[in-house]
Amino acid sequence: MINPNPKTQVTNKFNELFGEEISFEVVGRRSSTGRRYLTLVLVDGAVVATAEHDDWRKSYKLLRIEVEKLYADGLSLV
Repeated sequence: MINPNPKTQVTNKFNELFGEEISFEVVGRRSSTGRRYLTLVLVDGAVVATAEHDDWRKSYKLLRIEVEKLYADGLSLV
């Protein structure tokens, strides 16, 4: 079985941990210098998790870890 792309993996992990009732968005973009890739999780327009790396795939993987940390820390997003 083929794994979903890294952005979808972040979305799936967020839904798994926080439920599908919370409206959120996963965003990725190049930095102003164009060398780094910045990924974000936004809940109601507020940034709740970020990650940055030279490789866009690794940036999303780091973001997934940040989402897991939010859950482990007991962050309430409701």
